[in-house]
Amino acid sequence: MALILGYNSFSEFILEDRMAKTPQTVADFEDKLKKKIQDQGVKEKQVLIDLKRNLTKDPSAEFHNWDSAYYKGILEKQNFQIDEESLKEFFPSDHVKNATLSIYQELLGLKFRELPNA
Repeated sequence: MALILGYNSFSEFILEDRMAKTPQTVADFEDKLKKKIQDQGVKEKQVLIDLKRNLTKDPSAEFHNWDSAYYKGILEKQNFQIDEESLKEFFPSDHVKNATLSIYQELLGLKFRELPNA
């Protein structure tokens, strides 16, 4: 469709009416953003690598993508001193369950009902 209308690509067609206007503007923005955040990302990853190596007592432990969430969680608990037990009082399980089901019902048009004990 974009080629028929005289555009070089679909992204060129779509972006014409948007703030970016051209694919090159998007690419330039991404390049600038990458340059700004890349160093910080490398530093943050090194903190996670060091944490894994410290906790596993393996100075050569490799850090994998799937390690990220686990070690970020540990780091957050250390840095912010989150006490999960004290958080529980603010999020009673019955209320959380009912609120979650209510959201699903509203967003997805579902109906939940409790089945009688068999």
